[in-house]
Amino acid sequence: MALVGAAPSAYGRLASSSIRPSATVPPPEVPGRWPDLDPSQWVAVGVLIGAPLILAALWFADVIRPGSPARAGLRAVKAHPWWVWLAVAGLVFLSGQFVAAVVYASLGVPSWMSPPLKAQVVTHAAMGIGGIAAGAALVRLLKAAAPQAGVSPRWSDLPVGVWAFVVSYPILLAVSALAVRASIMLKGTAPDPIAHDTLRLLAGSSSDPWVWAMRAIAVLLIPVFEELIYRVGLQSAILRATGRPWASVLLTSAIFTAAHASVMPPHAMAVVAALSVAMGLAYERTKRLGVPIVMHALFNLVNVAIAAFS
Repeated sequence: MALVGAAPSAYGRLASSSIRPSATVPPPEVPGRWPDLDPSQWVAVGVLIGAPLILAALWFADVIRPGSPARAGLRAVKAHPWWVWLAVAGLVFLSGQFVAAVVYASLGVPSWMSPPLKAQVVTHAAMGIGGIAAGAALVRLLKAAAPQAGVSPRWSDLPVGVWAFVVSYPILLAVSALAVRASIMLKGTAPDPIAHDTLRLLAGSSSDPWVWAMRAIAVLLIPVFEELIYRVGLQSAILRATGRPWASVLLTSAIFTAAHASVMPPHAMAVVAALSVAMGLAYERTKRLGVPIVMHALFNLVNVAIAAFS
């Protein structure tokens, strides 16, 4: 859930605000004066200018060029065959689903009823905890033979993850703005600024403790659960099979994005794809699992905050 969440198109408010036609006739332009834009429009302009500059800086620093992850050194994943890494992804996912199904069945919610918020919170928490517990056990086994594969997070990963998110965030905003503009051109109307099913549940400032519990799960549990599946398991499997970091990043990102197709529209999926590429590349460059986890958590936190308080 890249919000996995979630929904990334909350950033689209910047884009839609910058292109929404005004109901009043603008005053005549005065030569030499700055355009009369509101703060959100200035932010949108800054993002669309700043994102290409950041990409250019990353290119010249040999961070995003073809072959740059390989030149920085590959993660040591050869200690295990590709199918072992893939099995890790499957076991983490299935463990979370199994625990969630058992817990949900114990709640006694009738099959004809939509799950109430309390049941959703308990089920999501069970899924995250069950998957993370299985992932932690598997990571210990993986690390014993592949200590340099970057499969276990460390506290020192926190500042690196924050910095990686700060660098990639303007790019995500620019992708969102362009995706919203494309959606408006194709459909003629601005898309819903909240473009993820979970975010709709969490939208609006609420005193309901179950809403706050779901927000905490989205920020704290889901990023760890999903990064164990996609980065430790799937991305490592593709890297082991191909020996190509960019192939592992892009293929994993395609699968990660497709997994969100049922809960968000195409314009929001563009941002999820960009987020996954950023997290995957950061993982390969730093060889630290905590880095994509922190990036994922901050992404969800920003989206939850936008949905809750805007």
